[in-house]
Amino acid sequence: MRLLTAHGASDRIGAVAVPALRMYWVVVIAAALLWLGLASYPLLDNNEGLYASIAKEMLSRSGWITPHLNGVAYEEKPPLFYYVLSILFSLFGTHEWSARAASASAASACLAFVYWFAKSMIGRAEAQIAVLILSSSVGFVMLGRTVMPDMLLMLLFCAALLGSFIAWKRTDAKAYCASLAALAGAVLTKGLLPLALFLLVWTLFVAATWRSTGHGAMRFLMRPVPWLLFLAVALPWHVAAAMHDPSFVWRYFVNEHVLR
Repeated sequence: MRLLTAHGASDRIGAVAVPALRMYWVVVIAAALLWLGLASYPLLDNNEGLYASIAKEMLSRSGWITPHLNGVAYEEKPPLFYYVLSILFSLFGTHEWSARAASASAASACLAFVYWFAKSMIGRAEAQIAVLILSSSVGFVMLGRTVMPDMLLMLLFCAALLGSFIAWKRTDAKAYCASLAALAGAVLTKGLLPLALFLLVWTLFVAATWRSTGHGAMRFLMRPVPWLLFLAVALPWHVAAAMHDPSFVWRYFVNEHVLR
């Protein structure tokens, strides 16, 4: 057991007892919870079948702009998750394991990113505890074993938000570009909601810390090059979809993002 005190780390509050863990046990537990038996049961509900069917149809039609379901345009969500599923189907075949491997892979990558972030901010032992807690959380495991875009969204949004925080702390413009590229990926997975949440979190942080670090954070966050990269990644599909289907703008932006 390792004892961290305020004397040993002046930026921490109080004393926190953190047990030492063997990292391989953390990896084994996470891998078992996320990957064991992925193909041992059929697709569970309409959602799993829906997303798998769209990806399968995208692969068979080679229609990479507008997702389709039974030949009808399905513009409820952007296509990034379907792209990932289609790639896995082409590599491993169309079955339960390859369908669920998309979410399990995203969950595994998310755990690795959380470990890196926690290790960078507070230490290795604390990072191991964070990964163990997250990997054993019921909701996280369920999403990591389900054919839904939510885990891919979690990975990309986590990389965008935590990555941008690290980039600001280190004044690292390249890391900030990478975080906004991840944010663009989140937009291509779930729509405009990740962008709104990202801006909301940072707005609240800047407002709460304005007298100390908020002003400098705002200047860093408003750098134009990372946001140009965000647009370069997120915008082309939206433009192509609007050109491909004249009703896309109303159905995607108004119906899905506002009316729903």
